[in-house]
Amino acid sequence: MVDQQVKLFKLYNQESVKSLSNIFGQDSIVKFNDSNIVGIKYDYDKNKLKNIMQMAPFTLIQQLIITSHHFVNIIEKIGSKGYRPNITLSTEIPEEEMKLLREYIFRISRPNINGKKYGQLILKEINRLEFEYEVELESVSFTSNNERIVLRNNGIVFANENSFNLAGELLNH
Repeated sequence: MVDQQVKLFKLYNQESVKSLSNIFGQDSIVKFNDSNIVGIKYDYDKNKLKNIMQMAPFTLIQQLIITSHHFVNIIEKIGSKGYRPNITLSTEIPEEEMKLLREYIFRISRPNINGKKYGQLILKEINRLEFEYEVELESVSFTSNNERIVLRNNGIVFANENSFNLAGELLNH
């Protein structure tokens, strides 16, 4: 299957999904189980992100922006499922400054590890890097069944259609 691009939104109420389906079409809506988050598929041809943002009924939904704290929760969940999370920062920083953060991220995906402890260490290190280098976490990615899933801080997910449920599990907090 081909990777899909999905813009994420928070629903103010579950009835809003029907309105979104009427606006964007049933096939463009991605519903995540047990979540107040919904995705709208887009491409660079006919259903452009710009058009989605112009047509979105912001009385029913709001954009989902993934903060550092939310990313750490996602990293913990990825690690607890046995996957190895990868991160991308908004700008490059010296590799020696990334060493501790990479070590914590590596450890969080190991079996029998206290994910909360390493999650706190990851957040502390991210906050330090944000303060010292003015960088932010841009994305978290991982591979499941040879399919890559990328979650970006602007609320965009890149994944194959059959990976949407897994991405949705990570977004619930």
